[in-house]
Amino acid sequence: MIMINQGKLGDTYLCCACRGIKEVGQGQITTYKQDRGFGFIRNPNGVDFFFHIRDMEDRARSVVVGSRVFFQVGYNGSRLAARNIKYISNR
Repeated sequence: MIMINQGKLGDTYLCCACRGIKEVGQGQITTYKQDRGFGFIRNPNGVDFFFHIRDMEDRARSVVVGSRVFFQVGYNGSRLAARNIKYISNR
């Protein structure tokens, strides 16, 4: 991937494999409601992204508040959402 832009929501990359442009974010899980399966990720610019457990690539791993993650920027209805979430670390 080649970075082509740095933005408030995430960095824009040109994906050579799929020949598409993807917004890629990095952030930290700030809240998670296990009983409902959703939470929020905050990026370094203070923007919050909704996520659902089904958007985690490693669903067998427990979601831990404070974990750092990479994600693709998407939408859930009209709000920003994190998709294809990958762990960087647990705290």
